[in-house]
Amino acid sequence: MALWALKTITGDVFTYGGRVLVHDNRAELEWLFPYRDTVDVTESVLPKLSIKEHPQCASLTWPLRREDFR
Repeated sequence: MALWALKTITGDVFTYGGRVLVHDNRAELEWLFPYRDTVDVTESVLPKLSIKEHPQCASLTWPLRREDFR
C-alpha cells in the first residue's frame, strides 16, 4: 500500500511530533490540502504518523465524505 505525504514550500515533508504525516489515499490528501504537492513516502525510513491520528483530524470520519464539508 502506498503512503503519501504533503510537501512544504521548501520541499521537505510535513511532520508532527517528529513523524512524517502520511495518508494511504492520495486523492483524499490532495482534496483536503488542494494547494500542496504530494510525494510517495512508502519506502521512506522516517517514522510516520497517519493523518487520521493527527489531533486536528480526530473529528473526521474516514473514508472522507465530501458532502460532510459543505
